[in-house]
Amino acid sequence: MSLLKRRIADKDLIALIRRFLKAGVMENGLFARSEAGVPQGAGVSPLLANVYLHEFDVWAERQWDLSPSERERRRAAGGGNYRLIRYADDFCVVSNDGIAGVRAVKAAITRFLADELHLELSDEKTTITHVNDGFDFLGFHIQRVRPEGRWVVHLRPTATGTARVKAKIKALTTRAWAWMEEYTRLTTLNALVRGWAEYYRHTSLQHDIKAVTDYTWHRYLRWLRKKHPASGPRALIQSKTRRIHGRHRWTAQIRQSDTTLETYQWLGTAQELRRGRYRQKGRLGFAHPYLDAGAFPAPDFPLGETGPDERLFTLTMGLPSASATRREPQNMATRELRAKMRDRFRCVRCGARSSLQVHHRHGTVSHRINDLETLCVACHQAEHYGRQDASPRESRVRLTSHARFGEEDGEDRGG
Repeated sequence: MSLLKRRIADKDLIALIRRFLKAGVMENGLFARSEAGVPQGAGVSPLLANVYLHEFDVWAERQWDLSPSERERRRAAGGGNYRLIRYADDFCVVSNDGIAGVRAVKAAITRFLADELHLELSDEKTTITHVNDGFDFLGFHIQRVRPEGRWVVHLRPTATGTARVKAKIKALTTRAWAWMEEYTRLTTLNALVRGWAEYYRHTSLQHDIKAVTDYTWHRYLRWLRKKHPASGPRALIQSKTRRIHGRHRWTAQIRQSDTTLETYQWLGTAQELRRGRYRQKGRLGFAHPYLDAGAFPAPDFPLGETGPDERLFTLTMGLPSASATRREPQNMATRELRAKMRDRFRCVRCGARSSLQVHHRHGTVSHRINDLETLCVACHQAEHYGRQDASPRESRVRLTSHARFGEEDGEDRGG
C-alpha cells in the first residue's frame, strides 16, 4: 500500500483498494481470509501487479538501459546486454551474455525482488534457456530456427494454447450438441476460432492457424453426421459446402418468416485475417503491430455477403442464461435471433436499428418466439423501470414483474 500512496492522494480510493485486498476468497464453497497478496483472478490483480512491479521496471532500467555506444563497449569487453519485457506479473529477460553472466543476473533479480518487494520467484516457472531451444511467453512460443539456411526467429502459438482451443472446438461439436441449429453452431465456432486467430495473427507461420481451421472443418463434419445420421459424409459435403474466397467452406442458413440469413465457415484467408510480421527494429523504431491505427480487423463478410455481425454470438456462444430464475431453454440464443429476424432487426417501439435486445413480453414465464419482441436499450429500460410519467406504484410493479414471473413454473422449457 505504501507504493500506492506515493501516487494516489485520494484516501477513499486507497481504502477501497484495501477492502479489495481484504475481501477474502471462496475455496470449495468455504470462505477464507486473504491476509497477504492479491486474490487470484480478482479484477484489481493486474492493476496492482503493474503498480507494485513498477519498482522492478525502474531497477532494470537503471541496470540495463544503456546508450548504443555503452552497449557496444560492454560487448567488446566480453559482457552482455539485457532487456526486461514484463506484462503484469509475467516477465522475461533476454540477453546476449554468457551462461555465467546470466546466472549472476538471475541471482541479482531474485535478491532485489525478495529484499525490496518481498516477492519470491517461482522455481517451477523460472528457467534459463537458449533462444535456439525456445521458450513460452504470454501464449507465444519464441524460438530461433534455421529452416532455409539462415537464422530467423519464429513467433508461434504455444502447443498448450493450440491444444486448449482444439479442446473447446471438440467440446462444442459432440453428440450432446446435435439439437442445436446449424447456423448457430457454425457461427459460434466462427466466433471462437476467429478470436483465437486474431490473437495470433502476427505469428510467423500461416500453417499454425490453418491447422486449427482444418480441425474445425473436420469436427463440424463429424457433428453434422451425428445431427443427420441418415446422410453420409459425401452427401453432407456436397449439400452444405460452397467455394468462397477460393476455399470450400461449410455454409448454414436460418429462416424466419420471409427473412433468411446465411453464414459460412471462417478460415483466416488473406481477405478475412490481416496478418503481418514483426519487422527488424531500426533506430527510429516501428509501429506496434497490435496498436497500429491502420490494423483494423477485417469485417465478418469481406465481400459483402448478407448476415449479422458475428459478435452477436460472442457472449452467448449459443447457450442460455446462467441465471437459474430465468429458466431459459437450451436454444434461447437462436430464439432471440429469430425474434430479431421477424422484427427485421428493428426496435418495434421506435424503429431503432442499433443496440437491440430481446424483451419477454410476459416475463420469463414464457420463452415462445411469439412472446418475444425486439427493443432497443432505451425502450427496454423504459419497459422494465417505468416511464418518467409513471406513478411510484406503477414503477414498483414493473420493477418486480420479472422476478415474480421467474418464480412461477413456465411453459415451453424444452430445447
